[in-house]
Amino acid sequence: MPPSARDRSTSATAWRSSAPRCAWDSDRGATGARTDHASLPSAFERGNAVIDTAERLQRVESIEQIRRLKALYCDYCDEGYDADGLCSLFTEDGVWDGGRLGRFEGRARLHRFFENMPNVLSFAIHHVTNSSIVLDDDGQAAEGRWYLLQMATTKRENRAVWLTGRYVDRIVLDEGSWKFRHVSLTARFFSPYDEGWAETPFLDVTA
Repeated sequence: MPPSARDRSTSATAWRSSAPRCAWDSDRGATGARTDHASLPSAFERGNAVIDTAERLQRVESIEQIRRLKALYCDYCDEGYDADGLCSLFTEDGVWDGGRLGRFEGRARLHRFFENMPNVLSFAIHHVTNSSIVLDDDGQAAEGRWYLLQMATTKRENRAVWLTGRYVDRIVLDEGSWKFRHVSLTARFFSPYDEGWAETPFLDVTA
């Protein structure tokens, strides 16, 4: 027996009510769920997110540039203590402070110090590890920390020595380039290779 008009109408209504909503409107998504416009980020918030991302990328780049600065410092030291190259890594009022190893301030004194180092150590290899670089909030300066393990040969006695210590450096942006304002090295031992640090913690190697 064919369905009546009323049966066909009832079936169509039931089908429409059970079918998924596919049309978009101002308040619903494709699933039919209502969208809370208040939860969407505003143009201002999206702009801030872009700025925050750019600032974070700039800070990451600054940290990498500081790592390269320290690596270049080690390279210059290990290539015969290139005084010109090393001084170019410091600000005009830069300081190298090695505690019992001496303190030198300003590029003129720094240049004399580095220029004399080949008369103290005829060979040196700087290994710096455990780097920790923390930028100031304004991104214009930073503190860098590294451990130092250095193998070297004394000029006067042609003797193999070990040097270990910790660098705590102050690095600043100087005319667009990162430079050392203060390099501080706290030596833990400076010992003959054959005797070791337990027997001879600090060897006098002054030229």
